[in-house]
Amino acid sequence: MIKRAVILLTMIFASGWASGEKPLRNADVITLVAAGLSAEAITDKIMLSSTAFDTSTAALVDLKQAAVPDSVIRAMLKRQARMSQPPAQPGPPSGSPAPSRQPQTEQSAALTPPSPKPPAPSPSPRTSTPAKGKRRFDADIHRSRYARCPGEIQLDASGIEAQRCRDLDFKIPWKDVLSVCYTFEFVGRMKITTALKGYEISTSTPIGMKAIRKQVERFAPSLKVISTCK
Repeated sequence: MIKRAVILLTMIFASGWASGEKPLRNADVITLVAAGLSAEAITDKIMLSSTAFDTSTAALVDLKQAAVPDSVIRAMLKRQARMSQPPAQPGPPSGSPAPSRQPQTEQSAALTPPSPKPPAPSPSPRTSTPAKGKRRFDADIHRSRYARCPGEIQLDASGIEAQRCRDLDFKIPWKDVLSVCYTFEFVGRMKITTALKGYEISTSTPIGMKAIRKQVERFAPSLKVISTCK
């Protein structure tokens, strides 16, 4: 059964490369579940593919009746929400074109003395280095181990921030974080400890949490990491 599932997944991936990777649809997910693929494998395929899922109420009921795991359905909802976001609009061009100069006649050019060049302004000292390279990830923000809200995590050089969950949102500078720990099992989990309280976030796959950990190590390389989460 496992060998058959691996062969089917290989055929699906190969056909996607050969045909320009058509968007995944609900029927494709149901086919993968029926073939016996694990929820983790199907979720990874969803996150790495272009999608055109039907996320209406009736379609979700059909997925559930087809024995699609809840973790896969959540991944479908998150991925389709990302696919539906409009592309960022380019900003207006900076500055305005310089006004054209009127040509001088030979006589006026000879009578007009050249104007002295103004001194170049001295550069002002930099007081701080701005945060660069902000990274965003879909993640569940936890009220308890099982009570959570689908939100978004943002990381940059200043700290870590959780959004889209109202009372569960937080913004923590790296200097206030005492330690972090990670687990990579069926889902990915991260616990953040500060002097006042602890925070927990999770991702639908271990791969998603490994991507978050990579950015934490990039922005806060001296942060204390505990090997075992209590």
